[in-house]
Amino acid sequence: MQAQKVTTIKIADISSFESQFLVNDGLPVVVSGAAANWTSTNTWTLDALSDQFGSVKLPVRETDDEFAEFFSDNHKLFSPRKMMLCSEYISKIKEATTSGPRPPFAGNISVLGDPAISAKLRVLLTECSFPNWLTGNYKDEFRLWIGAVGQRSTIHNDAYHNFNAQITGVKKFILFPPNQHSRLYPKFIHPGLWSSPIDPKTPDKHAYPLFQESSGFQCQLTPGDILFIPKFWWHYAETIQTSINMNRWLYTTEPDRRWWHQQDVARKEISYLDLFKQISQQFDSLDPEAKELQRTQYESLSADIRTIMSKLGACN
Repeated sequence: MQAQKVTTIKIADISSFESQFLVNDGLPVVVSGAAANWTSTNTWTLDALSDQFGSVKLPVRETDDEFAEFFSDNHKLFSPRKMMLCSEYISKIKEATTSGPRPPFAGNISVLGDPAISAKLRVLLTECSFPNWLTGNYKDEFRLWIGAVGQRSTIHNDAYHNFNAQITGVKKFILFPPNQHSRLYPKFIHPGLWSSPIDPKTPDKHAYPLFQESSGFQCQLTPGDILFIPKFWWHYAETIQTSINMNRWLYTTEPDRRWWHQQDVARKEISYLDLFKQISQQFDSLDPEAKELQRTQYESLSADIRTIMSKLGACN
C-alpha cells in the first residue's frame, strides 16, 4: 500500500469548498483548527460526559473492533443492540489498553434520530458548530463516537459526505479513492455499507495480493480538526488516544444514485449476479420475525440489482 498525506488547510484557505474538494470523486482534506473554538472542544472530557449523561443508556456494540463485528464466525447481521449506562461505558474505555481485551463500543450513535436517546443527547449539537461548506441539496445527520484507545474500524465506504470533527483525543485515518475497490476486496454488508476484510496494519499478502498495489492517503486528527471524507471514499479509522468525535453526514435523497452499487465506478467492479445471490442467501437465513422486518428493504434492493443486471447484461 502506498499512502500520501491528506492535504491540511486552515479555514482561511477555503475560497470555495465545493470547487476545491468536491470535483470528480472529491478529495479528502483536513481543516486544521476548524472546531478549535467550539464549546465541545474546550469543555468535553470523558469525566464531563459521565457527569452529565451518566444515567443515560447508550447503544453499544459487543466489541470496538469492526473486524470481529463484521467478519467473525458468530457475526449476525441483524443482531439486537445492547444498552449500557454512559457512566459504566466510560469507566470501561478509560481502563482499556491496546493489548488488553476489547471493550464495547458506543459509536455511530444518531444524536437526533435515535428515539431511545436523542431527547437527552441533542443538547450536544448546540456545542458543535459545523460550518455549511456544502450548498447542494443534501440532508444531514449527526453521529457521536466515543472510543477507547485501540478502537478501529474496517476499511469501508459510506453513501454520504462525512465531516468528522475531532473533539478530544487523537485518531488516525487511512483513505482510498472509490476506484481502489478491486484492491480492497470489499464485501457487501448491507445497502449502505461495503467493508473490506483487510487489516491495513497486518495485511495478508497471499489472500489479498492486489492490496499491495493500492494507493491512498493518511492523516492524524487532533482536537479541533475536521476531516472531510467524500462519499464512497474507502476509509479506516484507529483511535490513538481515547477519543470523542462528532460527525456531520450529508447525503443525497435521489433513490437511484444513493448507494455504492448504483455508482458507475462500482459497476465496473461488482459482480451483480454474485451480489444478488448473497443478499438472497442472507435473507433466506433470517428467522421469520427478522424476515418480516427486513422484507421491504430486501425486495427493494433485489429489484434494484435486477434492474442494473438487465442493463449490464446477464453475464454480470
